[in-house]
Amino acid sequence: MNSTILIVDDLRPNLDHLGAVLTESGIRILEAESGTRALAIAQAIRPDAILIDIVMPEMNGIDLCRSLKAIPELAEIPILLITAHTAEEEQEVEAGAIGVLIRPIPDAVLLARVNSAIRHAGRGQLVAESDTKPDAACLVESIMSRDVARVRRNRPLQEVAQIMADRKHSCLLVCEEGRPIGIISERDMVGVLARIGNSGLSESLIAADVMSSPLVTVKERSTLGMANFKVSHHPIRRLPVVDEDGQLVGLVTQSDMVRALSKEVERRGSPGARDVTDRTAALEARIEELETGNRFKTEFLAHMSHEI
Repeated sequence: MNSTILIVDDLRPNLDHLGAVLTESGIRILEAESGTRALAIAQAIRPDAILIDIVMPEMNGIDLCRSLKAIPELAEIPILLITAHTAEEEQEVEAGAIGVLIRPIPDAVLLARVNSAIRHAGRGQLVAESDTKPDAACLVESIMSRDVARVRRNRPLQEVAQIMADRKHSCLLVCEEGRPIGIISERDMVGVLARIGNSGLSESLIAADVMSSPLVTVKERSTLGMANFKVSHHPIRRLPVVDEDGQLVGLVTQSDMVRALSKEVERRGSPGARDVTDRTAALEARIEELETGNRFKTEFLAHMSHEI
């Protein structure tokens, strides 16, 4: 039996394009040009997944997503939100969606994300769900490390290298008034050392010259699903954790999240838990390879800091 997808968008050209791509792959399409109409269709014909555009008059996509999640019989339907603004990702996912599609959407990406939503209809919610009162074990603050090395942006790079070597940290955060503004990893430091060769770190180089910015951060009371979503959609393995005022309170890594989410899947006994465990083991093996590489870089960094 073919899967059924409800597409919600107030613009007919968007409905036509998305519908055509999905129909060609054998997916049955339902359409709604407003939030009110979408609610009526979803309750009458429970679709396998729903695609919702964020920007719509009267009821926007985020409000519609929350309304759907508030109806018990519809709460488990996976929802993908569509937007052209990456800055809104956290709000969108915390509304209850399992993911966000950023326009323009390549056809292959659209099909892959929709098929993934259909396959993981039962356990996909675990990865990105946002309950009003989530289990404390599913919050970022439950797994983050509070032992985070931090420096100001004008800290000499020589001292930054020494701090990382002494504390054996693979990264440190650059902060101003307690707020993270950049991150310096071992890769950043090794890259600098490789460029300057035997001349050593110049006293004129400071943390701001090397740090990667702008930062992607996550709030300490966000779900692990939210953190996992951010890591999955950005080329990063570490997320600075901030409080409601934007003050740095910790750091969470991709390996921390993978292990925690795997344990949560097993605890809930979700369908496909074994598959998740197997994939987690494979990912952890890859992470171990990366961490082994980091250990070599740490030794190199320590050696170079003593040569300065």
